[in-house]
Amino acid sequence: MHQASVDIEAWLDQLRDAKPKVIERYNRVVEMYPLPADCRPGPERLRELNAAIDAANAAIAGESGKEVQTGRESNGR
Repeated sequence: MHQASVDIEAWLDQLRDAKPKVIERYNRVVEMYPLPADCRPGPERLRELNAAIDAANAAIAGESGKEVQTGRESNGR
C-alpha cells in the first residue's frame, strides 16, 4: 500500500509539472501562429494539441510507471 501511495504521488508530481509546460507551449504557438481567417489550425498548433492530448490520455490511462511527456521527441525540440 505504501509503495502504491509513493507511486501515485510521483505520478501526480509529474502531471503537476507537465501542466504549466503544456499550457505555456500552447500559448506560445497561439501567439506565434494565430488562427487564419478560415479557422484551420496549422501544423505546429496541431502538434501541440496532439502533445497535450497524449499527455492527458496517458494521465487518464494511469500510466504512472512511465514518465508523462509534454512534447513529442520527433518535433525537434
